[in-house]
Amino acid sequence: MHDMGYVRKVMIECSRLGVHFALDDFGTGYSSLTYLKNLPAKVIKIDQSFVRGLLHNPDDIVIVQGVLGLAKAFNRTAVAEGVETVQHGILLLNLGCELGQGYGIARPMPADALLAWLSHYQVAEEWLESKDSDSSNREYLLLHMATEHHRLVTRVLYAVEQQMPGLLPKQIEDHHACEFGHWLDREGNQWYGMLPEFSQLVDQHQTLHELCQQAALLLVDGNSEALHLIAIELKQIRAHLLDSLHQLRYEAGESQ
Repeated sequence: MHDMGYVRKVMIECSRLGVHFALDDFGTGYSSLTYLKNLPAKVIKIDQSFVRGLLHNPDDIVIVQGVLGLAKAFNRTAVAEGVETVQHGILLLNLGCELGQGYGIARPMPADALLAWLSHYQVAEEWLESKDSDSSNREYLLLHMATEHHRLVTRVLYAVEQQMPGLLPKQIEDHHACEFGHWLDREGNQWYGMLPEFSQLVDQHQTLHELCQQAALLLVDGNSEALHLIAIELKQIRAHLLDSLHQLRYEAGESQ
């Protein structure tokens, strides 16, 4: 890989013979945008470390969304590694990724067992129905809201760290104005309003915005000590709100 030009030439010659390539474990190790730009690999395999964390970690959702965006921009096919459960597959389908590998599909097998497996394999019904399934759409929206909430707080914390009020997102001014607030007022209330966890979520979201507004005032005043304390509170409420979202997801699943 030290001679990118030579590698590219070899890959092009191989492709003329019908041999094709994938960039494995994309997002980690040696994978880079330079490879994506210069190497004629038609497939990007999203590293399993990001896929496995999709159901619990908003950062991993953002990373997978980013890789899928790159794949689309460069006209590449994306394959998700580490699809271990039906729920992973549902979320990936909602994100726009239709190809995957992992224990949720099959475990590694000897070559002579493959044809027999293919003849009996049936795609999970939840995956076939995921595009039209109300429950899977709700699941996706819950995780998407967790991502949006996490992203908003991260932007505020960065503005506090850099002590630059101009970096603060405008959505902090009104807790109904951000995407999370819109969801709480509409689909969230419609689907989960009867659950006690939802009321807790609404309160936490309002508290979060109040802290963000306090941070904005403190940034203008230049009160570094108070900003440090606000940043700690923001991280705490971010964690509590994410826990509430996960609990809401669990309770909603139990009631269905």
